[in-house]
Amino acid sequence: QILYDAESAQDMSWDEINTILHHEAGHAKYTNFRLMFEGQRKAKDEGYLPTGFWITFEGIEDPRINGLEGEESPAIDNMIRTNQANDLQKRITESPLTDRPYMLQFAYESFHRWLHGRGIPELTQTDVGKLGELAAPLLDQYFHNTDIDERRMLQQKIWDIAKVLEKQDLEDEKKRQMSRQKGMKGQKGQSGSEQGQGESGQGQQGQQSEGQGSGGGGQ
Repeated sequence: QILYDAESAQDMSWDEINTILHHEAGHAKYTNFRLMFEGQRKAKDEGYLPTGFWITFEGIEDPRINGLEGEESPAIDNMIRTNQANDLQKRITESPLTDRPYMLQFAYESFHRWLHGRGIPELTQTDVGKLGELAAPLLDQYFHNTDIDERRMLQQKIWDIAKVLEKQDLEDEKKRQMSRQKGMKGQKGQSGSEQGQGESGQGQQGQQSEGQGSGGGGQ
């Protein structure tokens, strides 16, 4: 079954719909999901998130099955590449790319290399771009692979390069959480300080009132 949001499909051209159908059918025909599960288990055993491996797997497997589907005819290949290029461009420009998780950046970088033969220009001088360049020969082999044993070896080598980005993602998330916690503590401290100043002010005013009353009585 291929499930897709019916409302979104209403706004698509036939070429866009056919591209999606070819893409998902390509997964059914060519993707060996056991490799993905194996990779996720191994990643977890190494102390990484299975979802991190999955994102990397998507970034290298999607282009591979697109290429295999495109072998049916030059017209189908052109349709897939055109619509996938438009979709990728939309994804990487809808918000600042360098603000996205590093693992997602690497997946986009891999897809871009399949489409255009080079990395995303915006990422060239970043850690993601440098790792994409390091992985480029392996990615090229993976995109054209039809042998499951070779593909298993290639996906492991690519994951070994990409997985360091997950640690950076986790470190950045910890920093963001600590920053938010400090901000919340600062707001609470400021609020408490203002409350204390208010109570102190009220106490001073009370003392002054009592003193003035006592003095007045004395007079």
